[in-house]
Amino acid sequence: MLTSPAGNGSFDWSPSEQSWLLSARFYGNCLTVAVSGAAADWLGPDRVLTGGLLLSSALIVLTPPLAHASYYALVGSRVVIGAADSFHVPAINSLVQRWYPAAGEKAVAVSIYSMGFQFAGGFASLFASLICGSTFLGGWPSIFYIFGGTCCAFAVAWAVFGSDEPAKNRWVNEAERSWLERSSIKIKSKARLLLRRIGWLTLTPFIAQIGGKAVSGPLIEYCVRKERISMTNATKLAQTISSVGCSVLLALLAFIPSCSNPQIACPFLIVYGLLFTGSTNGAYTAMFLISPKNMGTISTLTAIAKIAGSLACSAVVNAITAIDVPYKWALVFAVTSIVLCGACIHFLIFGAAEEQQW
Repeated sequence: MLTSPAGNGSFDWSPSEQSWLLSARFYGNCLTVAVSGAAADWLGPDRVLTGGLLLSSALIVLTPPLAHASYYALVGSRVVIGAADSFHVPAINSLVQRWYPAAGEKAVAVSIYSMGFQFAGGFASLFASLICGSTFLGGWPSIFYIFGGTCCAFAVAWAVFGSDEPAKNRWVNEAERSWLERSSIKIKSKARLLLRRIGWLTLTPFIAQIGGKAVSGPLIEYCVRKERISMTNATKLAQTISSVGCSVLLALLAFIPSCSNPQIACPFLIVYGLLFTGSTNGAYTAMFLISPKNMGTISTLTAIAKIAGSLACSAVVNAITAIDVPYKWALVFAVTSIVLCGACIHFLIFGAAEEQQW
């Protein structure tokens, strides 16, 4: 039996059915993640992003009536939402590549748009917890109506104002379009890595993360359940493997691949994606365990910290890339590796994955 937090409704779903429902979105990701990057490059990120957002937002709005109508229809809708979601990040990355020709501009753009992940992870959960217990639009269904409606409104706005590149945008005046195109030509003369190849390289670590999460989470749960390791030590071990491993991979990526042999980066990105999943089972999992009653507040504080980190990262990257020295991106990766290891050491000393008395 699954009961809403407000206690004003329930669904007669077994634990097994609940498990399938919660994992349905992941299975949808698996269906399309391998082709999402290619779709963004071949069909155009504008169409892919708009179509994916409209499809997922419509199904999010329909979630409450589907939940009441049929469990299998609800699971099916979650699978389709997951399949549509796989197209979002590759499409956005392709848009950043086309609209922001300079490396420093890309760093700023990525920092700004990736803040949405932190806002969604922090403020969305806090907002949902506040309206879930209300009577507005039936209580918990209002979460899906508001979030789905907001997503749909953004998709419509993007369809009106967005485009694949400056040359195709009717809202950009001639002076702006000319400047962007000149900048793009100048940058392209220096960068030989084709846009299509960038799409595939961007997709690679995301595919690896899906596989890594499918294995690492159940493995940690099994070890803790069998009392082979405590939850705190398990999260610290996962975080250490992730931070140290990713630091090494960043150092290798800084020096081994180049514009003449970009394909060499692919295996490094796969291993990077696999190792990065350790942070999900490390500090991120510990966040859920230290104080369940304050989860909303902790999520918000974590989101604020991530936003501050994104802004600081953008500032550091811009400062380093503005210096006229060789191997500037190697220096960026080196600074990132140092920060990763420093954060890992901090978690090893002060971190915990048991409920705290506060």
